Amino acid sequence: MTIETKTGYYLINNETGVDEVIYEIKNEKVYLFDLNRYRLYNGIYWMEIAVNGAIAPDLETLKVWLDLLK
Repeated sequence: MTIETKTGYYLINNETGVDEVIYEIKNEKVYLFDLNRYRLYNGIYWMEIAVNGAIAPDLETLKVWLDLLK
């Protein structure tokens, strides 16, 4: 899964644009939601997510990156 910062929104998997990314982590899988808490994608293991072209070395780093997307 890819999450890219664009001007005014975030682009997920080059197909879904959202103003803000809400996430939840369960059993090392990350679930992404839009502002209405509608789940955008099924859970993805944290090590398979790239934020602006970078893959986090650990789950804590990914959490920091995802928090910056709010």
